[in-house]
Amino acid sequence: MYVPVAVDDLLQEKVQSGELPLKYLDQYRFIISHIVFERMTDKRYEEEGSYVRMNMDTLRRHISQDYAYRFRDALIAWKIIECNGVYSKREHTSFGYRLTEAFRGGRVVAMNVGDPLLQRNIGRMRREQEERIQQYPPGYASVAKWLSALTIDKVKAESHIAEHFHEGSDKHAARMLAVDSIAHGQFWCIVDGKAGRAHHNLSNLAGDLRPFLTINGDSLEQIDIANSQPLFMHLLFARQGGLEPSEQARMESALLSGQFYGMLNAEQMEAEAFKESFYQFLFGDNIRRGPVAKRFTKEFPSYALQIQRAKEGDYTKFAILLQAEEANVVYEAAQRFVEKTHDNAPILSIHDSLVTTPDLINMARDALAETFMALHGVTPLLRLKKASTDIKHSSTDKKTKNMETSILTCISIESIGFANGKAGKLIRFLVKFKEGLEGEYWGKSEDSKKNFPLNVPRKYDYEPLTKSFGPDTLKFYPLSKEKAQERTVTSAPVPKEGRVVTAPPVGSKADAVAAVIGSVRLVAAGKIELAEIEPTAVNLKNLITKLSEQ
Repeated sequence: MYVPVAVDDLLQEKVQSGELPLKYLDQYRFIISHIVFERMTDKRYEEEGSYVRMNMDTLRRHISQDYAYRFRDALIAWKIIECNGVYSKREHTSFGYRLTEAFRGGRVVAMNVGDPLLQRNIGRMRREQEERIQQYPPGYASVAKWLSALTIDKVKAESHIAEHFHEGSDKHAARMLAVDSIAHGQFWCIVDGKAGRAHHNLSNLAGDLRPFLTINGDSLEQIDIANSQPLFMHLLFARQGGLEPSEQARMESALLSGQFYGMLNAEQMEAEAFKESFYQFLFGDNIRRGPVAKRFTKEFPSYALQIQRAKEGDYTKFAILLQAEEANVVYEAAQRFVEKTHDNAPILSIHDSLVTTPDLINMARDALAETFMALHGVTPLLRLKKASTDIKHSSTDKKTKNMETSILTCISIESIGFANGKAGKLIRFLVKFKEGLEGEYWGKSEDSKKNFPLNVPRKYDYEPLTKSFGPDTLKFYPLSKEKAQERTVTSAPVPKEGRVVTAPPVGSKADAVAAVIGSVRLVAAGKIELAEIEPTAVNLKNLITKLSEQ
């Protein structure tokens, strides 16, 4: 079990005070360990402070049919864990739980299970999981078998983590726990009963830690299916029928050549941001929102209609359908590899990829290509991916990497133009604060101004905003009540030159007007774009206001 030291100290205090019977201590630790382990190993929960879904029926089978709810409620009452209160039958989600802020980010230690009944229950659940894996096609069992052959250079991996991640952060703790699990042979493999995807130590391990893995002393390489989810969407719809022929031909050509994302990304969005927007469209509950969705619908209307039909009644089932298509190919390919090597060579999976040693990677590629041809009559683009210590940042990471939080008092907010965002056209606002900071906020409508109440101290996030025209500035974000309570506040920095939008010094009126006229002439001559004089227009407005005051 994995339990934060501070949590265990409090549980021990509860034992000493008599509030927690000693015989149930391991059961309480198990609940905490479940939240910690899932939080640190499941990529669905990689955002800081995420709630972990906890199925109480499964928990009761592990610790107690009679006392599971009582144990959970006690942990909530002692303010060790908290619940998000969100449950949905439609989306098949259980209530979510997380450690309270006081216990997040602390040192986590591994503990042995001492309670005999809990030991038996854990052992029984593991055996049942192993038996379920045997009921799937043979490729799954081979992956589970070779998983236990993984070894990791613990010293180098932990040194890498210490160098790149702040101790106490979720990402630091998650990586340390993942390394510790492999180093101590704590392997796990769970097959999603709906989609058939296998989740295990390797599939959930951060990519920057894979270079430290070996099997029998050999490093690992990966064969990846290019644009896999759109490809499986296309294959599914082509099999079902109802696509417009010319659309189908264009789609297949783009997918098999690996050009699909580039073709669709007309806005030239950053790759990760584009993919995030595309998958929100593909798997979200509103398929018409945003520029990516609109472009896809315009280019491939018959596909958009099929997506809409596939989501009817429950939009989440479409993602499950595509994951099932993917799993069918990947584990059929794994079985082909096993047959060729007589099950004497390592084969592992990472969702839409096969993983093996460098000397066998071409055999894994052939197994995938042959499987696609046998099942779907196509040969997709298959890419070799070598393990790298480069850290892949999600769009959320990129947004928060240089983010700061301060208590600021807004003194003015006014619209200054427009910007294209993931959700479509947004209004750009110039926001000024009593503390001397100013910059931009992007909102959906004029009503968005209410997020910056005047003369009211509130917490705001802000980060550098690099602009293609004019000086760089800051971009501000209002915080929800919940996030404002969670976020640590830093002192508002002294404004730096070039980092904020400022009005020019008030000189002669003629000079200011001449500057604007000169900019307009450059636009008329085609030397600059109209958008590039927006700051001049704002500065002129400020100039006129100041002259009026004088």
